[in-house]
Amino acid sequence: MAVQLLVLQFVTEFMKYKLKEIPISYLIYQADRALHHNINLSLQKAGIPLIIEQWAIMHELFNQNRLTQQELATITRKDKTTLTRLIDTMEKNGWVQRIADPTDRRKKLICYTQKAENHKTMIVDILKNNNNRALKNVSASKIDEMRETLLSIFQNLGWGFDYTNTNCRLQINKEK
Repeated sequence: MAVQLLVLQFVTEFMKYKLKEIPISYLIYQADRALHHNINLSLQKAGIPLIIEQWAIMHELFNQNRLTQQELATITRKDKTTLTRLIDTMEKNGWVQRIADPTDRRKKLICYTQKAENHKTMIVDILKNNNNRALKNVSASKIDEMRETLLSIFQNLGWGFDYTNTNCRLQINKEK
């Protein structure tokens, strides 16, 4: 038993040492991938044909319906080609529709559908459950520390959050 304890302590210390060698950017990237993967699986299991990248678009439309693709591209920080592909799929699945802009017939406005509205609460619940699962056994103080650390990283890179907007979408820090 004492040998097992010593081995466990050695492995734990070795892992801590090795962990310090991994760039934080790589850990954040992998955590992001894991979160997205789990959310996408949860949506799929619930029979919701939506992926997290599409949810970013839906979220914006729920906050301000009838946006142009250019406005959505700017807000979600997606290039036009990617955004068009995502919206095409969402339109095919009945989540959004394109309508003519009454002020400029050359533009199309993207609107969410009743189907999207009907699934909104279920999707939000899935996202909350995945967030809770990801943070299970992580203390409130560690979560607060993580938020502060991530906000410091954003600020160091010239990014900040718009706290007046519950979307918490990133805004370019115009002061830099």
